[in-house]
Amino acid sequence: MKTAVLAVLPIAALTAACASAFPPAEKAAEVERLQCDSGATAENVIRSVKVIEAGPLYSYSASNAGDNDLKIVDGAKIVVRPPEGVSADRLLRILQCHSAQVLLGQQANVAADPFWLPGTWLNIDVKPEHGNYAVTLEADSVRDNLKVAAHAMAYGRAQALAGNSVDQ
Repeated sequence: MKTAVLAVLPIAALTAACASAFPPAEKAAEVERLQCDSGATAENVIRSVKVIEAGPLYSYSASNAGDNDLKIVDGAKIVVRPPEGVSADRLLRILQCHSAQVLLGQQANVAADPFWLPGTWLNIDVKPEHGNYAVTLEADSVRDNLKVAAHAMAYGRAQALAGNSVDQ
């Protein structure tokens, strides 16, 4: 009897953890409430970001064959020049707020906007990297992470065409 109870406990804990996950719209509403300020400066910052590079974010896992690593797309990484007077923490809040507001339909998304994905919450992080900011974007599934990576690369190309990249 003890063995049966012990076997059920991990399943019950896993079920409870999955049941407590917030739907993307609920998560977005909470982030919007906690992170968003009023004002147009956030939009101006997003539009003025100068992209250095954009591409997929990978993790590696040992393959069954044992001789090659399996490459898994975990999202995207966009390296940008720090906007004038904007700290990494402030840029993080701006991007999280933008993502939440677009997901909630409160803000229009810009062309090739990599900072949101319809019906999906993105985990966004901003860290200083070699004098620039590395923005990482991750979804909950490989399928969605492939979309995020494609959007990030399209955004980088659009920024280059608009003359808003460092390469121009």
